Amino acid sequence: MKKVSVIGAGVAGLASACRLQASGYEVTVYEKMPFQVAKCIKLKKMGIRMM
Repeated sequence: MKKVSVIGAGVAGLASACRLQASGYEVTVYEKMPFQVAKCIKLKKMGIRMM
């Protein structure tokens, strides 16, 4: 499985991460701002790791 990192978890970053994950990539999203836990849990269920 190919791995890819997405820098920034705004609308475009998260949309890109979802599309990449759906295409078979292992995706890690990096974001400097803190997130609400509910958003991270939802993305984790989709197979996207948040750092």
